[in-house]
Amino acid sequence: MKLYGVEDEVRLGLARDLRDWRKAGLLTADEEVQLQADVTTDLRRAKIMLRLGLAAFALIAGAAAIGLVFLVTSLDSEVAVSITAFGLGAVAFGAATAIVTRFRMYRYGVEEALALGAVGLWGVGAGLLASGIFRTNSGADAWFFAMAAVTAGCAVAYRRFGFQYAAVGAIVAAALLPMASNAVDVEFKRLFAVLVCTAAFVYASRVRQEADDDVTRADAEVIRAAAAAGAYLALNSVLLAEPFGRQVDSWYRWSSWLVTWLLPFLLGRTAVIERDPLLLRVAIATGLASLVSNKAYLGWPRQPWDPMLLGVLLVAGALVLRRWLSSGEGGERNGFTARQLVESEGATIRLASVASVGVQPAPTRAVATPDDTTFSGGRSGGAGAGTSF
Repeated sequence: MKLYGVEDEVRLGLARDLRDWRKAGLLTADEEVQLQADVTTDLRRAKIMLRLGLAAFALIAGAAAIGLVFLVTSLDSEVAVSITAFGLGAVAFGAATAIVTRFRMYRYGVEEALALGAVGLWGVGAGLLASGIFRTNSGADAWFFAMAAVTAGCAVAYRRFGFQYAAVGAIVAAALLPMASNAVDVEFKRLFAVLVCTAAFVYASRVRQEADDDVTRADAEVIRAAAAAGAYLALNSVLLAEPFGRQVDSWYRWSSWLVTWLLPFLLGRTAVIERDPLLLRVAIATGLASLVSNKAYLGWPRQPWDPMLLGVLLVAGALVLRRWLSSGEGGERNGFTARQLVESEGATIRLASVASVGVQPAPTRAVATPDDTTFSGGRSGGAGAGTSF
């Protein structure tokens, strides 16, 4: 059962919207104060920097406590270590539950670190238990059971605390189940990941359609957007080579090339019909990824001016789309507009701007090496005096 009431989470979301609406000029300061009284809740929240700091502190303290337990117990058996890891994970998860129940913390960092630490301990415990039972050196069995435990743990953490990233982690862990097996072809590994993501997408779409509140609907949108992105990454054999291993066969290469061009169109159509901005961003990103990886798929040589042409194409497309939307009645067409309505909508653009600075390739300098001459390599005297003179 979820520890947070849906009504409390809805109020927190409305409180954030009120700030955005006031900054956008849709509400006055007095109206915001009056409406804030209707969305108050007893849940305690922390700013992002304090949240990250508390999470880091909890992880460090938890790691020190785990190390102390293993140091005192001096366990020498994989089965004993795995059982201890399961027990410590249960303690951490129980502590996270107690903190939320007693102190009413919501996304405070501490309970997040404890819950995710518990998931990690369960994964390690399951992997060690499988290794101790099956006694194999390949690591495939240990990996499979570890990912299965992480999948189940993330699902429990999402159901208990409502962490959206825990639900995404469950999808990723489930998709990675067969990755360590050398007996499985890379094509099967990719198709298995695609099937897992497709199932998550269908399930999240159904939940979104049947949702009665904004919290459940927002969770479903995040899950299905992540599932769509994961399916695309698993399909694109050029963009993501690891952790799948060797290159795929030609039949999969050309089939995936066709699907990676169709998938952005299908995702974009679904996003526009259902008014899902997050899925629309994934559709745009996958479309750009297909455009970038197209030359590698076709075996065409890359040229130095390719990024410049891509930039010109994106700028031209953005200008045309913006002009088309702005020319509609009221500056919108079918409910879509190029205007930024609230301040929070610019967060993605700012994040992309920061990322573009961080991922710039480092410049390389070609240092010219002078040709060796008779006077090079002097050891004792000046003017190149050496053993030859």
